[in-house]
This record gives sequence, structure tokens and C-alpha cells, in this order.
Amino acid sequence: MTTLRHIAVLGAAGEGVEGVVGELADLTGASVSVAQARRARRADLLVLDAASLPTSGPLPDALANVAERPVLVVPEGGWESPVRPHLLVGIQDEDRVAQGATRLARALGGRLTLVHVVDEFSTDLAAALDRGWLKLASAVRLVDSGIPVSAKVLIGDPADELLAAAEESNTDFIVVGARSDARAAGDGASMAARLLDEPSRPVLVLPA
Repeated sequence: MTTLRHIAVLGAAGEGVEGVVGELADLTGASVSVAQARRARRADLLVLDAASLPTSGPLPDALANVAERPVLVVPEGGWESPVRPHLLVGIQDEDRVAQGATRLARALGGRLTLVHVVDEFSTDLAAALDRGWLKLASAVRLVDSGIPVSAKVLIGDPADELLAAAEESNTDFIVVGARSDARAAGDGASMAARLLDEPSRPVLVLPA
């Protein structure tokens, strides 16, 4: 994610989307427009209402996997973010996720929690945990020194553990990469697509 200068709202915007977009614009000074997907390529951030996603079919997974711009999916009821929002960031293998989350946290004056999830069925769990901490250490080094950041490794299903961590910490935004650990998500669906299924809080999906 580059500097947040322009936000494009895709499709119909309910009160929830309007509220979140208004807060983002107030915090960053970004301009806002309503646009069709093909006309929103110059936007720094695309925003859409989770209610506009179909309850079945390939769109959520396709959206999570081929988005050319960061996409923020807002829950149907909206989300009231505090002055200094908390971003929970799923770190699997992509440095770009840490970089994108850092830019958003800088723009919003927020703080980060970086999370790596280890498969509970790993053949060598101790080694997998060590690799997880090394990935997080690498990601933490990409975060600006002025941004509060913490990190933790969890064990289990990536999507389930991120959702549980978000609920436990009352996270304001979940940030993941478009192709985050697709194999571990199960049934061929990416972790990002699973997080977009009836989200309870805004989910930011960064392009692959």
C-alpha cells in the first residue's frame, strides 16, 4: 500500500462503509469517490461492503486472490474505529504484508500485532515454531520504529486462529495477503477468502 491519497468505494455503500471511509478520510486526508472496479485502478485503497459479496460462488476467493489494489471489506454493520486503531496482521511468508500494514498503521496512527500461525499437525512442531518466530522477527524489522508492535506465534488453523485472536484482542482491522497460506486454509480456499466470509470487523486484503 502506498501513501493513502485516494479511496474508491466499489458499488453501493451502506452506512457502515460510509462511516469507516469517513474515518479513514478524516485521519489521512484522502479523497473519496464511488467507482466501478475497472475505473478504480488509480485508487490507493478499494472499499466495499461485505453485504455486497455473494453468500456462495467464487467471488470472495477471486477477490482475495487477484485484487490489484488493497481491498478493505467492511462488515455489514460497519465498525467504529478508535483514534489509534489496533491492526492484527497475519504473517505467513510475505514481507509485503508487514510493509503494507506498516504504511496503514502509520497513516492511521495505529499499532500492530503480527501473528504467525503454525499448523498443529506439523511433523516437527518445534522446528515449525522456530521458523515462525524467525518470520516474525524479519517482519518486525520492516515496521517503522515509531509504530508500536508486538508479535506472537499461534498453533492451529490459520484463519480460525486469526479470527479468535481478533475477537480476543478486540482488533479494529485484520490485515492479510491475498494468497496467504492457501493450502493451510483447506478446500482450496485462501485464508483471505475465509476471513471475508461474514466478517465481524474490517478485513484488509493486500494484493499478491
